[in-house]
Amino acid sequence: MRDTDYAYAVARIRANENGLLPNSAVAQLIACPGYEEAVKQLRSRGLDIVGADYESALKERLRSSWALIQEILPEKDALDWLIIENDFYNLKISLKAEYGDLKGYERLFARPSAFDPAEIDRAIAKHEFEKLPELLKEPAELGFKVLRETDFAQVSDSVLDRCCIETMAGLAEKAKDGFAKEINRLRCAFACIRTFYRCTLLKKPESFMTHAVPTPVCGGLDTAGLIKAACDGPAKLLEALSHTDFADESEALKSSSAAFEIMCADRLTETAREGGKGAFGPAPVAAYYLAVVAETECLRVILSGKLNGEPNEVISRRARRLYV
Repeated sequence: MRDTDYAYAVARIRANENGLLPNSAVAQLIACPGYEEAVKQLRSRGLDIVGADYESALKERLRSSWALIQEILPEKDALDWLIIENDFYNLKISLKAEYGDLKGYERLFARPSAFDPAEIDRAIAKHEFEKLPELLKEPAELGFKVLRETDFAQVSDSVLDRCCIETMAGLAEKAKDGFAKEINRLRCAFACIRTFYRCTLLKKPESFMTHAVPTPVCGGLDTAGLIKAACDGPAKLLEALSHTDFADESEALKSSSAAFEIMCADRLTETAREGGKGAFGPAPVAAYYLAVVAETECLRVILSGKLNGEPNEVISRRARRLYV
């Protein structure tokens, strides 16, 4: 498909970008004296928040944005790589529900997702793995096998995390545009770094880490070498990361995991801002959805902080950078 085939989709996205929350509005929201005042500002911008249930409104914002994208895309699955992580999360939920005693788990499903969580759940419940989407068949069988043999959800989760990273890396390789490749490269690298850091804090053995991340390379990282560094402790891991393309994220991790996540989110947003400037192709559409994700995460931080009476300076430190 030619980039010019996305002309209509990009035009619709440009119109909808006017509804994105600008960075200047973040400071105004944080400066609000309380939760109700912040909600009042957001209602004036069209976000339908009822009482203390801001989460429903934020989820609807994501859902409606993805519905718009599905409506305007010339190829409906062209941007599934943006949300494939949600499908792997839903797969974990279904496997745990099938193997263990997980009540009311349906409400935990992440949306939007590339595949219907209910259909995935039915296939898992009947052990009909062959009915799963191609991208999920092998991971589902592997995750179920590990869960059955070890009776340990953490091991199964780590295996599925690796499958998710490998899937994102594979989709990045298949992508025709550089924007998709770069976003997926960053997301794969961030996922690997999270796993390494968590493993080194928990003193996980090399064998566990080898199962948890793709090797020898992923997201531009020498994962095989980083596993060796992680086995020597957090300091050695962070030192090794300081010599990669992720030195800034490594420095943030020295402060806290929260600081690392903010740095990762801001880098993705900046990459989206640059990649979304084109007039044709899928990149502007993908960049718009990433902008909505960044906005949603930022509003969640602000509204949660206001509802819980956190100081403005604390909320400000945790807020994400926005697209506009």
